[in-house]
Amino acid sequence: MEKIRLAKTELYVSPICYGTWEIGGMPFFQTPERDKAIRAIHAALDIGINFIDTAPVYGFGRSEELLGQAISGREVVLATKCGLYWEGNDVDSINANNSPQFIRKDLEGSLKRLKRESIDIYQVHWPEFEKKTPLEETIGALEQLKHEGKIRYYGVSNFSSEQLKEAMLYRDISTLQNRYSILMGHTDEIALCDGRGIAFMAYSPLHRGLLTNQFDNNFSESQDPMVRRISEEQDYEINKAKARELNRIAKSHGVSLPNLVLNYMIRHAQVKIAIVGSKNPSHITELGKVLEINIKPDEIGGVL
Repeated sequence: MEKIRLAKTELYVSPICYGTWEIGGMPFFQTPERDKAIRAIHAALDIGINFIDTAPVYGFGRSEELLGQAISGREVVLATKCGLYWEGNDVDSINANNSPQFIRKDLEGSLKRLKRESIDIYQVHWPEFEKKTPLEETIGALEQLKHEGKIRYYGVSNFSSEQLKEAMLYRDISTLQNRYSILMGHTDEIALCDGRGIAFMAYSPLHRGLLTNQFDNNFSESQDPMVRRISEEQDYEINKAKARELNRIAKSHGVSLPNLVLNYMIRHAQVKIAIVGSKNPSHITELGKVLEINIKPDEIGGVL
């Protein structure tokens, strides 16, 4: 798989990044067997994906631990996050702390689980839900960790365009990781990143399964809590209709719906990195030819 230079860094990464949110399991998704999860990670590496994204809160440490085991001895550009902690076993127990003290503690935990001496891309996972820490202090803590060699570059996640603008006042942000699929249309955050040379990293680019061959499923009955949520979205039925039409286009060109969507996103939607996660190794292997598709963008844009 081709590699691109990640904006404002010396890192060369695959435009498809393997995301480990799903393999972390509960409380967000069904928890996969350890061996199957590791096979999925290896499947990503085997097709040339060299960029992997994770976070401490994914499976409450499980995702990072699995990843640390799976990538031992492999050359991988690794992104993880900081600033969330949990006090129980469910989503409601999660809170945000972006203080310098907590970020440093969070990093040490990640380094131990991942069996790494440094992190390539370190990202603030969420703005504080109740803003207590000045953003200048949060960014300053990341800059200090970079100076110490514990992280190479840093970015933010789930930030609005206004929050990103504030963060950029203090230091040079390399990445913004937000939820995005082509069903969501234009966002100010993507345009801002494109204008400022920041790499936009899209998570859930397949709209949590809606832009796969599952688009006719009843998502409200999914056993994965995060998948059930999309059935409650205002445009759910409209988006299902768009997914059916995109699938018709994909079939007419002899490609899969996920490959069609991801190719369009990377080639024509100003998205530098698409983060794709799956518990199924065969689904990951299918992505090996995603960048080889050549379809006129107007054919897809007309559906959106």
